[in-house]
Amino acid sequence: FLKSIRTESSAEVASGEDSACALVVKLCAAMAPCMRLYAFLGKTIETALETDSIDRADKEGHPYRRWIGEYSSLEFEALARKLES
Repeated sequence: FLKSIRTESSAEVASGEDSACALVVKLCAAMAPCMRLYAFLGKTIETALETDSIDRADKEGHPYRRWIGEYSSLEFEALARKLES
């Protein structure tokens, strides 16, 4: 599967054929806006929690702490940027 992705030309992808490469391109195009939104929301909520007057124990016990941490991370931001390019 990956070998076929690497060997297809951009002309083959642009032709609209549902080749493996074209499907991956379509998948990335569909995922990019969602990933960008999640990165924005994660950072926004993280910033709000850091600047809010909630004590540290409540922040650490936040029911969505793992979600916020994942989507506000530098790694997720880098992945979203890579997918966009």
